[in-house]
Amino acid sequence: MTRKSLSLLTKSAFLICCFVLTLASFAQTKSNKGKEFWLGYMKHDSDLGAGMSLYITSDSNTSGTVSIPGQSWSQNFSVTANNTTVINIPQSKAYLDCSDCIESKGVKVVANDNIVVYSHHYEGNRSDATLVLPTRTLGKEYYLMAYEQRSSGNAGRSTFAMVAIKDNTKIKITPACDLRKNGGGTLDKGKTYQITLDEGEVYSAYAASGTSTYDVTGTYVEVIDTGATADCRTIAVYSGSSYARVGNCSGSWPYFNSADNLYEQMFPTNSWGKRFVLVPALGRSSDNFRFLAKNDKTQIIVYKSGGAPDILNLDAGEYEDVKDVDVTRMVISNQPIMAAQFQKTSLCDGRNRTGDPSMTILNPLEQTLSDITLYSSDYYDIDNHYINIVIPSKDKNSFKLDGKTVSWSSVPFFSSYSYARESVSKGNHRLTASGGFIANAYGEGQYESYGYAAGAN
Repeated sequence: MTRKSLSLLTKSAFLICCFVLTLASFAQTKSNKGKEFWLGYMKHDSDLGAGMSLYITSDSNTSGTVSIPGQSWSQNFSVTANNTTVINIPQSKAYLDCSDCIESKGVKVVANDNIVVYSHHYEGNRSDATLVLPTRTLGKEYYLMAYEQRSSGNAGRSTFAMVAIKDNTKIKITPACDLRKNGGGTLDKGKTYQITLDEGEVYSAYAASGTSTYDVTGTYVEVIDTGATADCRTIAVYSGSSYARVGNCSGSWPYFNSADNLYEQMFPTNSWGKRFVLVPALGRSSDNFRFLAKNDKTQIIVYKSGGAPDILNLDAGEYEDVKDVDVTRMVISNQPIMAAQFQKTSLCDGRNRTGDPSMTILNPLEQTLSDITLYSSDYYDIDNHYINIVIPSKDKNSFKLDGKTVSWSSVPFFSSYSYARESVSKGNHRLTASGGFIANAYGEGQYESYGYAAGAN
């Protein structure tokens, strides 16, 4: 499993502690709406000082329960249609701080009607969030997406966690870098090992070092089912970093030292796609993008607004970066891939303000939504809020954001798709259209930023 890097445009900017999450509807019968969800929280630089919150929304009035069965904790909730309910999770009962460990700290969400769930892990200016996928959309095979570490000491580690949905779930893991082994030593890069989890148990692990060569991106995870119960077990997988910097740059305090946790739920490989639109965040100069292949001989074409496209050739588990992207670009692959968007750190984004990175798993154009409520969080001290939308051009005139139209631009060289980047207020936002679209919400402030998206068929 190797890394390939491609540096492109040179413009940059930065925002503060941004996090972004993406919502998808995995084909016609699988969406991010559901009645049951499982999630876990990974290592954070601030340890138990970091807050944990769930944002729950629905297009109908409903109620349910959030619980941590292995810790005997639960809380009932209700949500009003097209509004959002916030549930705070007790850190001591859900936080995972060890590597190569199994703990009964899986968080379960159950509702009487379909809901959409987001999870936020934050403290001060170190914050990130993720869409939580319903149990029915989970899979048996995953590759991890994260980022190389640029922090020293014990603060920064590329990390992952996985939650079992049923007892006796056997999982094999092939790490893309050395992992810290429980009790000392390492789990070696490229050497497959196996674990077994029961329902609600979480396995967490992180890189053996915080240096730049230690990155869990490309780590392969597969559920092993045998006998009469074969094909019945799936897992929820999360990946990211406890404290990461994105971008190569230097500067004086506080710019050079700023960093952020990265926290994203992984999409199973059967939900990956072949077409993506890369839309840089509003208020920034440029973003980085990363592409990871499932199969050998994967060719990815990243179109430019002018000149020949960039062509990336990857084998299974390999990834490549396209850096400093400051204009919208179309991506087409001959085989399914996972794509991620990274906001950069402080001066690495070229503007005179402090800021930290974020990671977003992007929706392929094969996965869309038509009606959703987003929650623009103001945790912690978020001042500016934005939403990016991508939609087939034939449906753009039907799109409404809080009942109002938006201003569209055509995707360069692919006028059949249009995109918009809108500034919005904090709180709930309703997005609707007659056809499917993709939406990402994100934000920034003096001490922190955020971002996420939502969708359903």
